[in-house]
Amino acid sequence: MSHTVRAMTLFCNGSVVLPEHVVFPPDLEPDRARSDNVKSVSMFTSNNKEPGAAIDLSLESAVKRHVQLVFEQANQKQRRAAKLLGISRSALARHLRDGGPKVKHGWSKK
Repeated sequence: MSHTVRAMTLFCNGSVVLPEHVVFPPDLEPDRARSDNVKSVSMFTSNNKEPGAAIDLSLESAVKRHVQLVFEQANQKQRRAAKLLGISRSALARHLRDGGPKVKHGWSKK
C-alpha cells in the first residue's frame, strides 16, 4: 500500500473511530474549493434515488471515490493523477481497472 493511501486509511479510520462529534457524509468530503474551473462532484451521491437510501461509506469505497475524483481533476491523465496521489501509473491503472485496493483487515475471519 502506498504512503498516500496508507495516510488516507489512517485518517479515515481515526475520523470514524475517534470522532469528537457524530460523523456525517459531508464531514468526509475533500476540500475542493481551489478554483472556479474545478468541477464539483458530489462524493456521496447514490444511484438509488429513494429517500433514505443507504450510502456506502466503507474504506474501500472512500479510496475508490478519492482515486476517481483525483483522476477526473487531472483531466483523466494517468501520469498527472498518479503523481498527485503519490502512486505509480501502474498502481493507478490497477485502482481504476479493479475498483481500488482490497483492504485487508487483521480482525476479519479467513
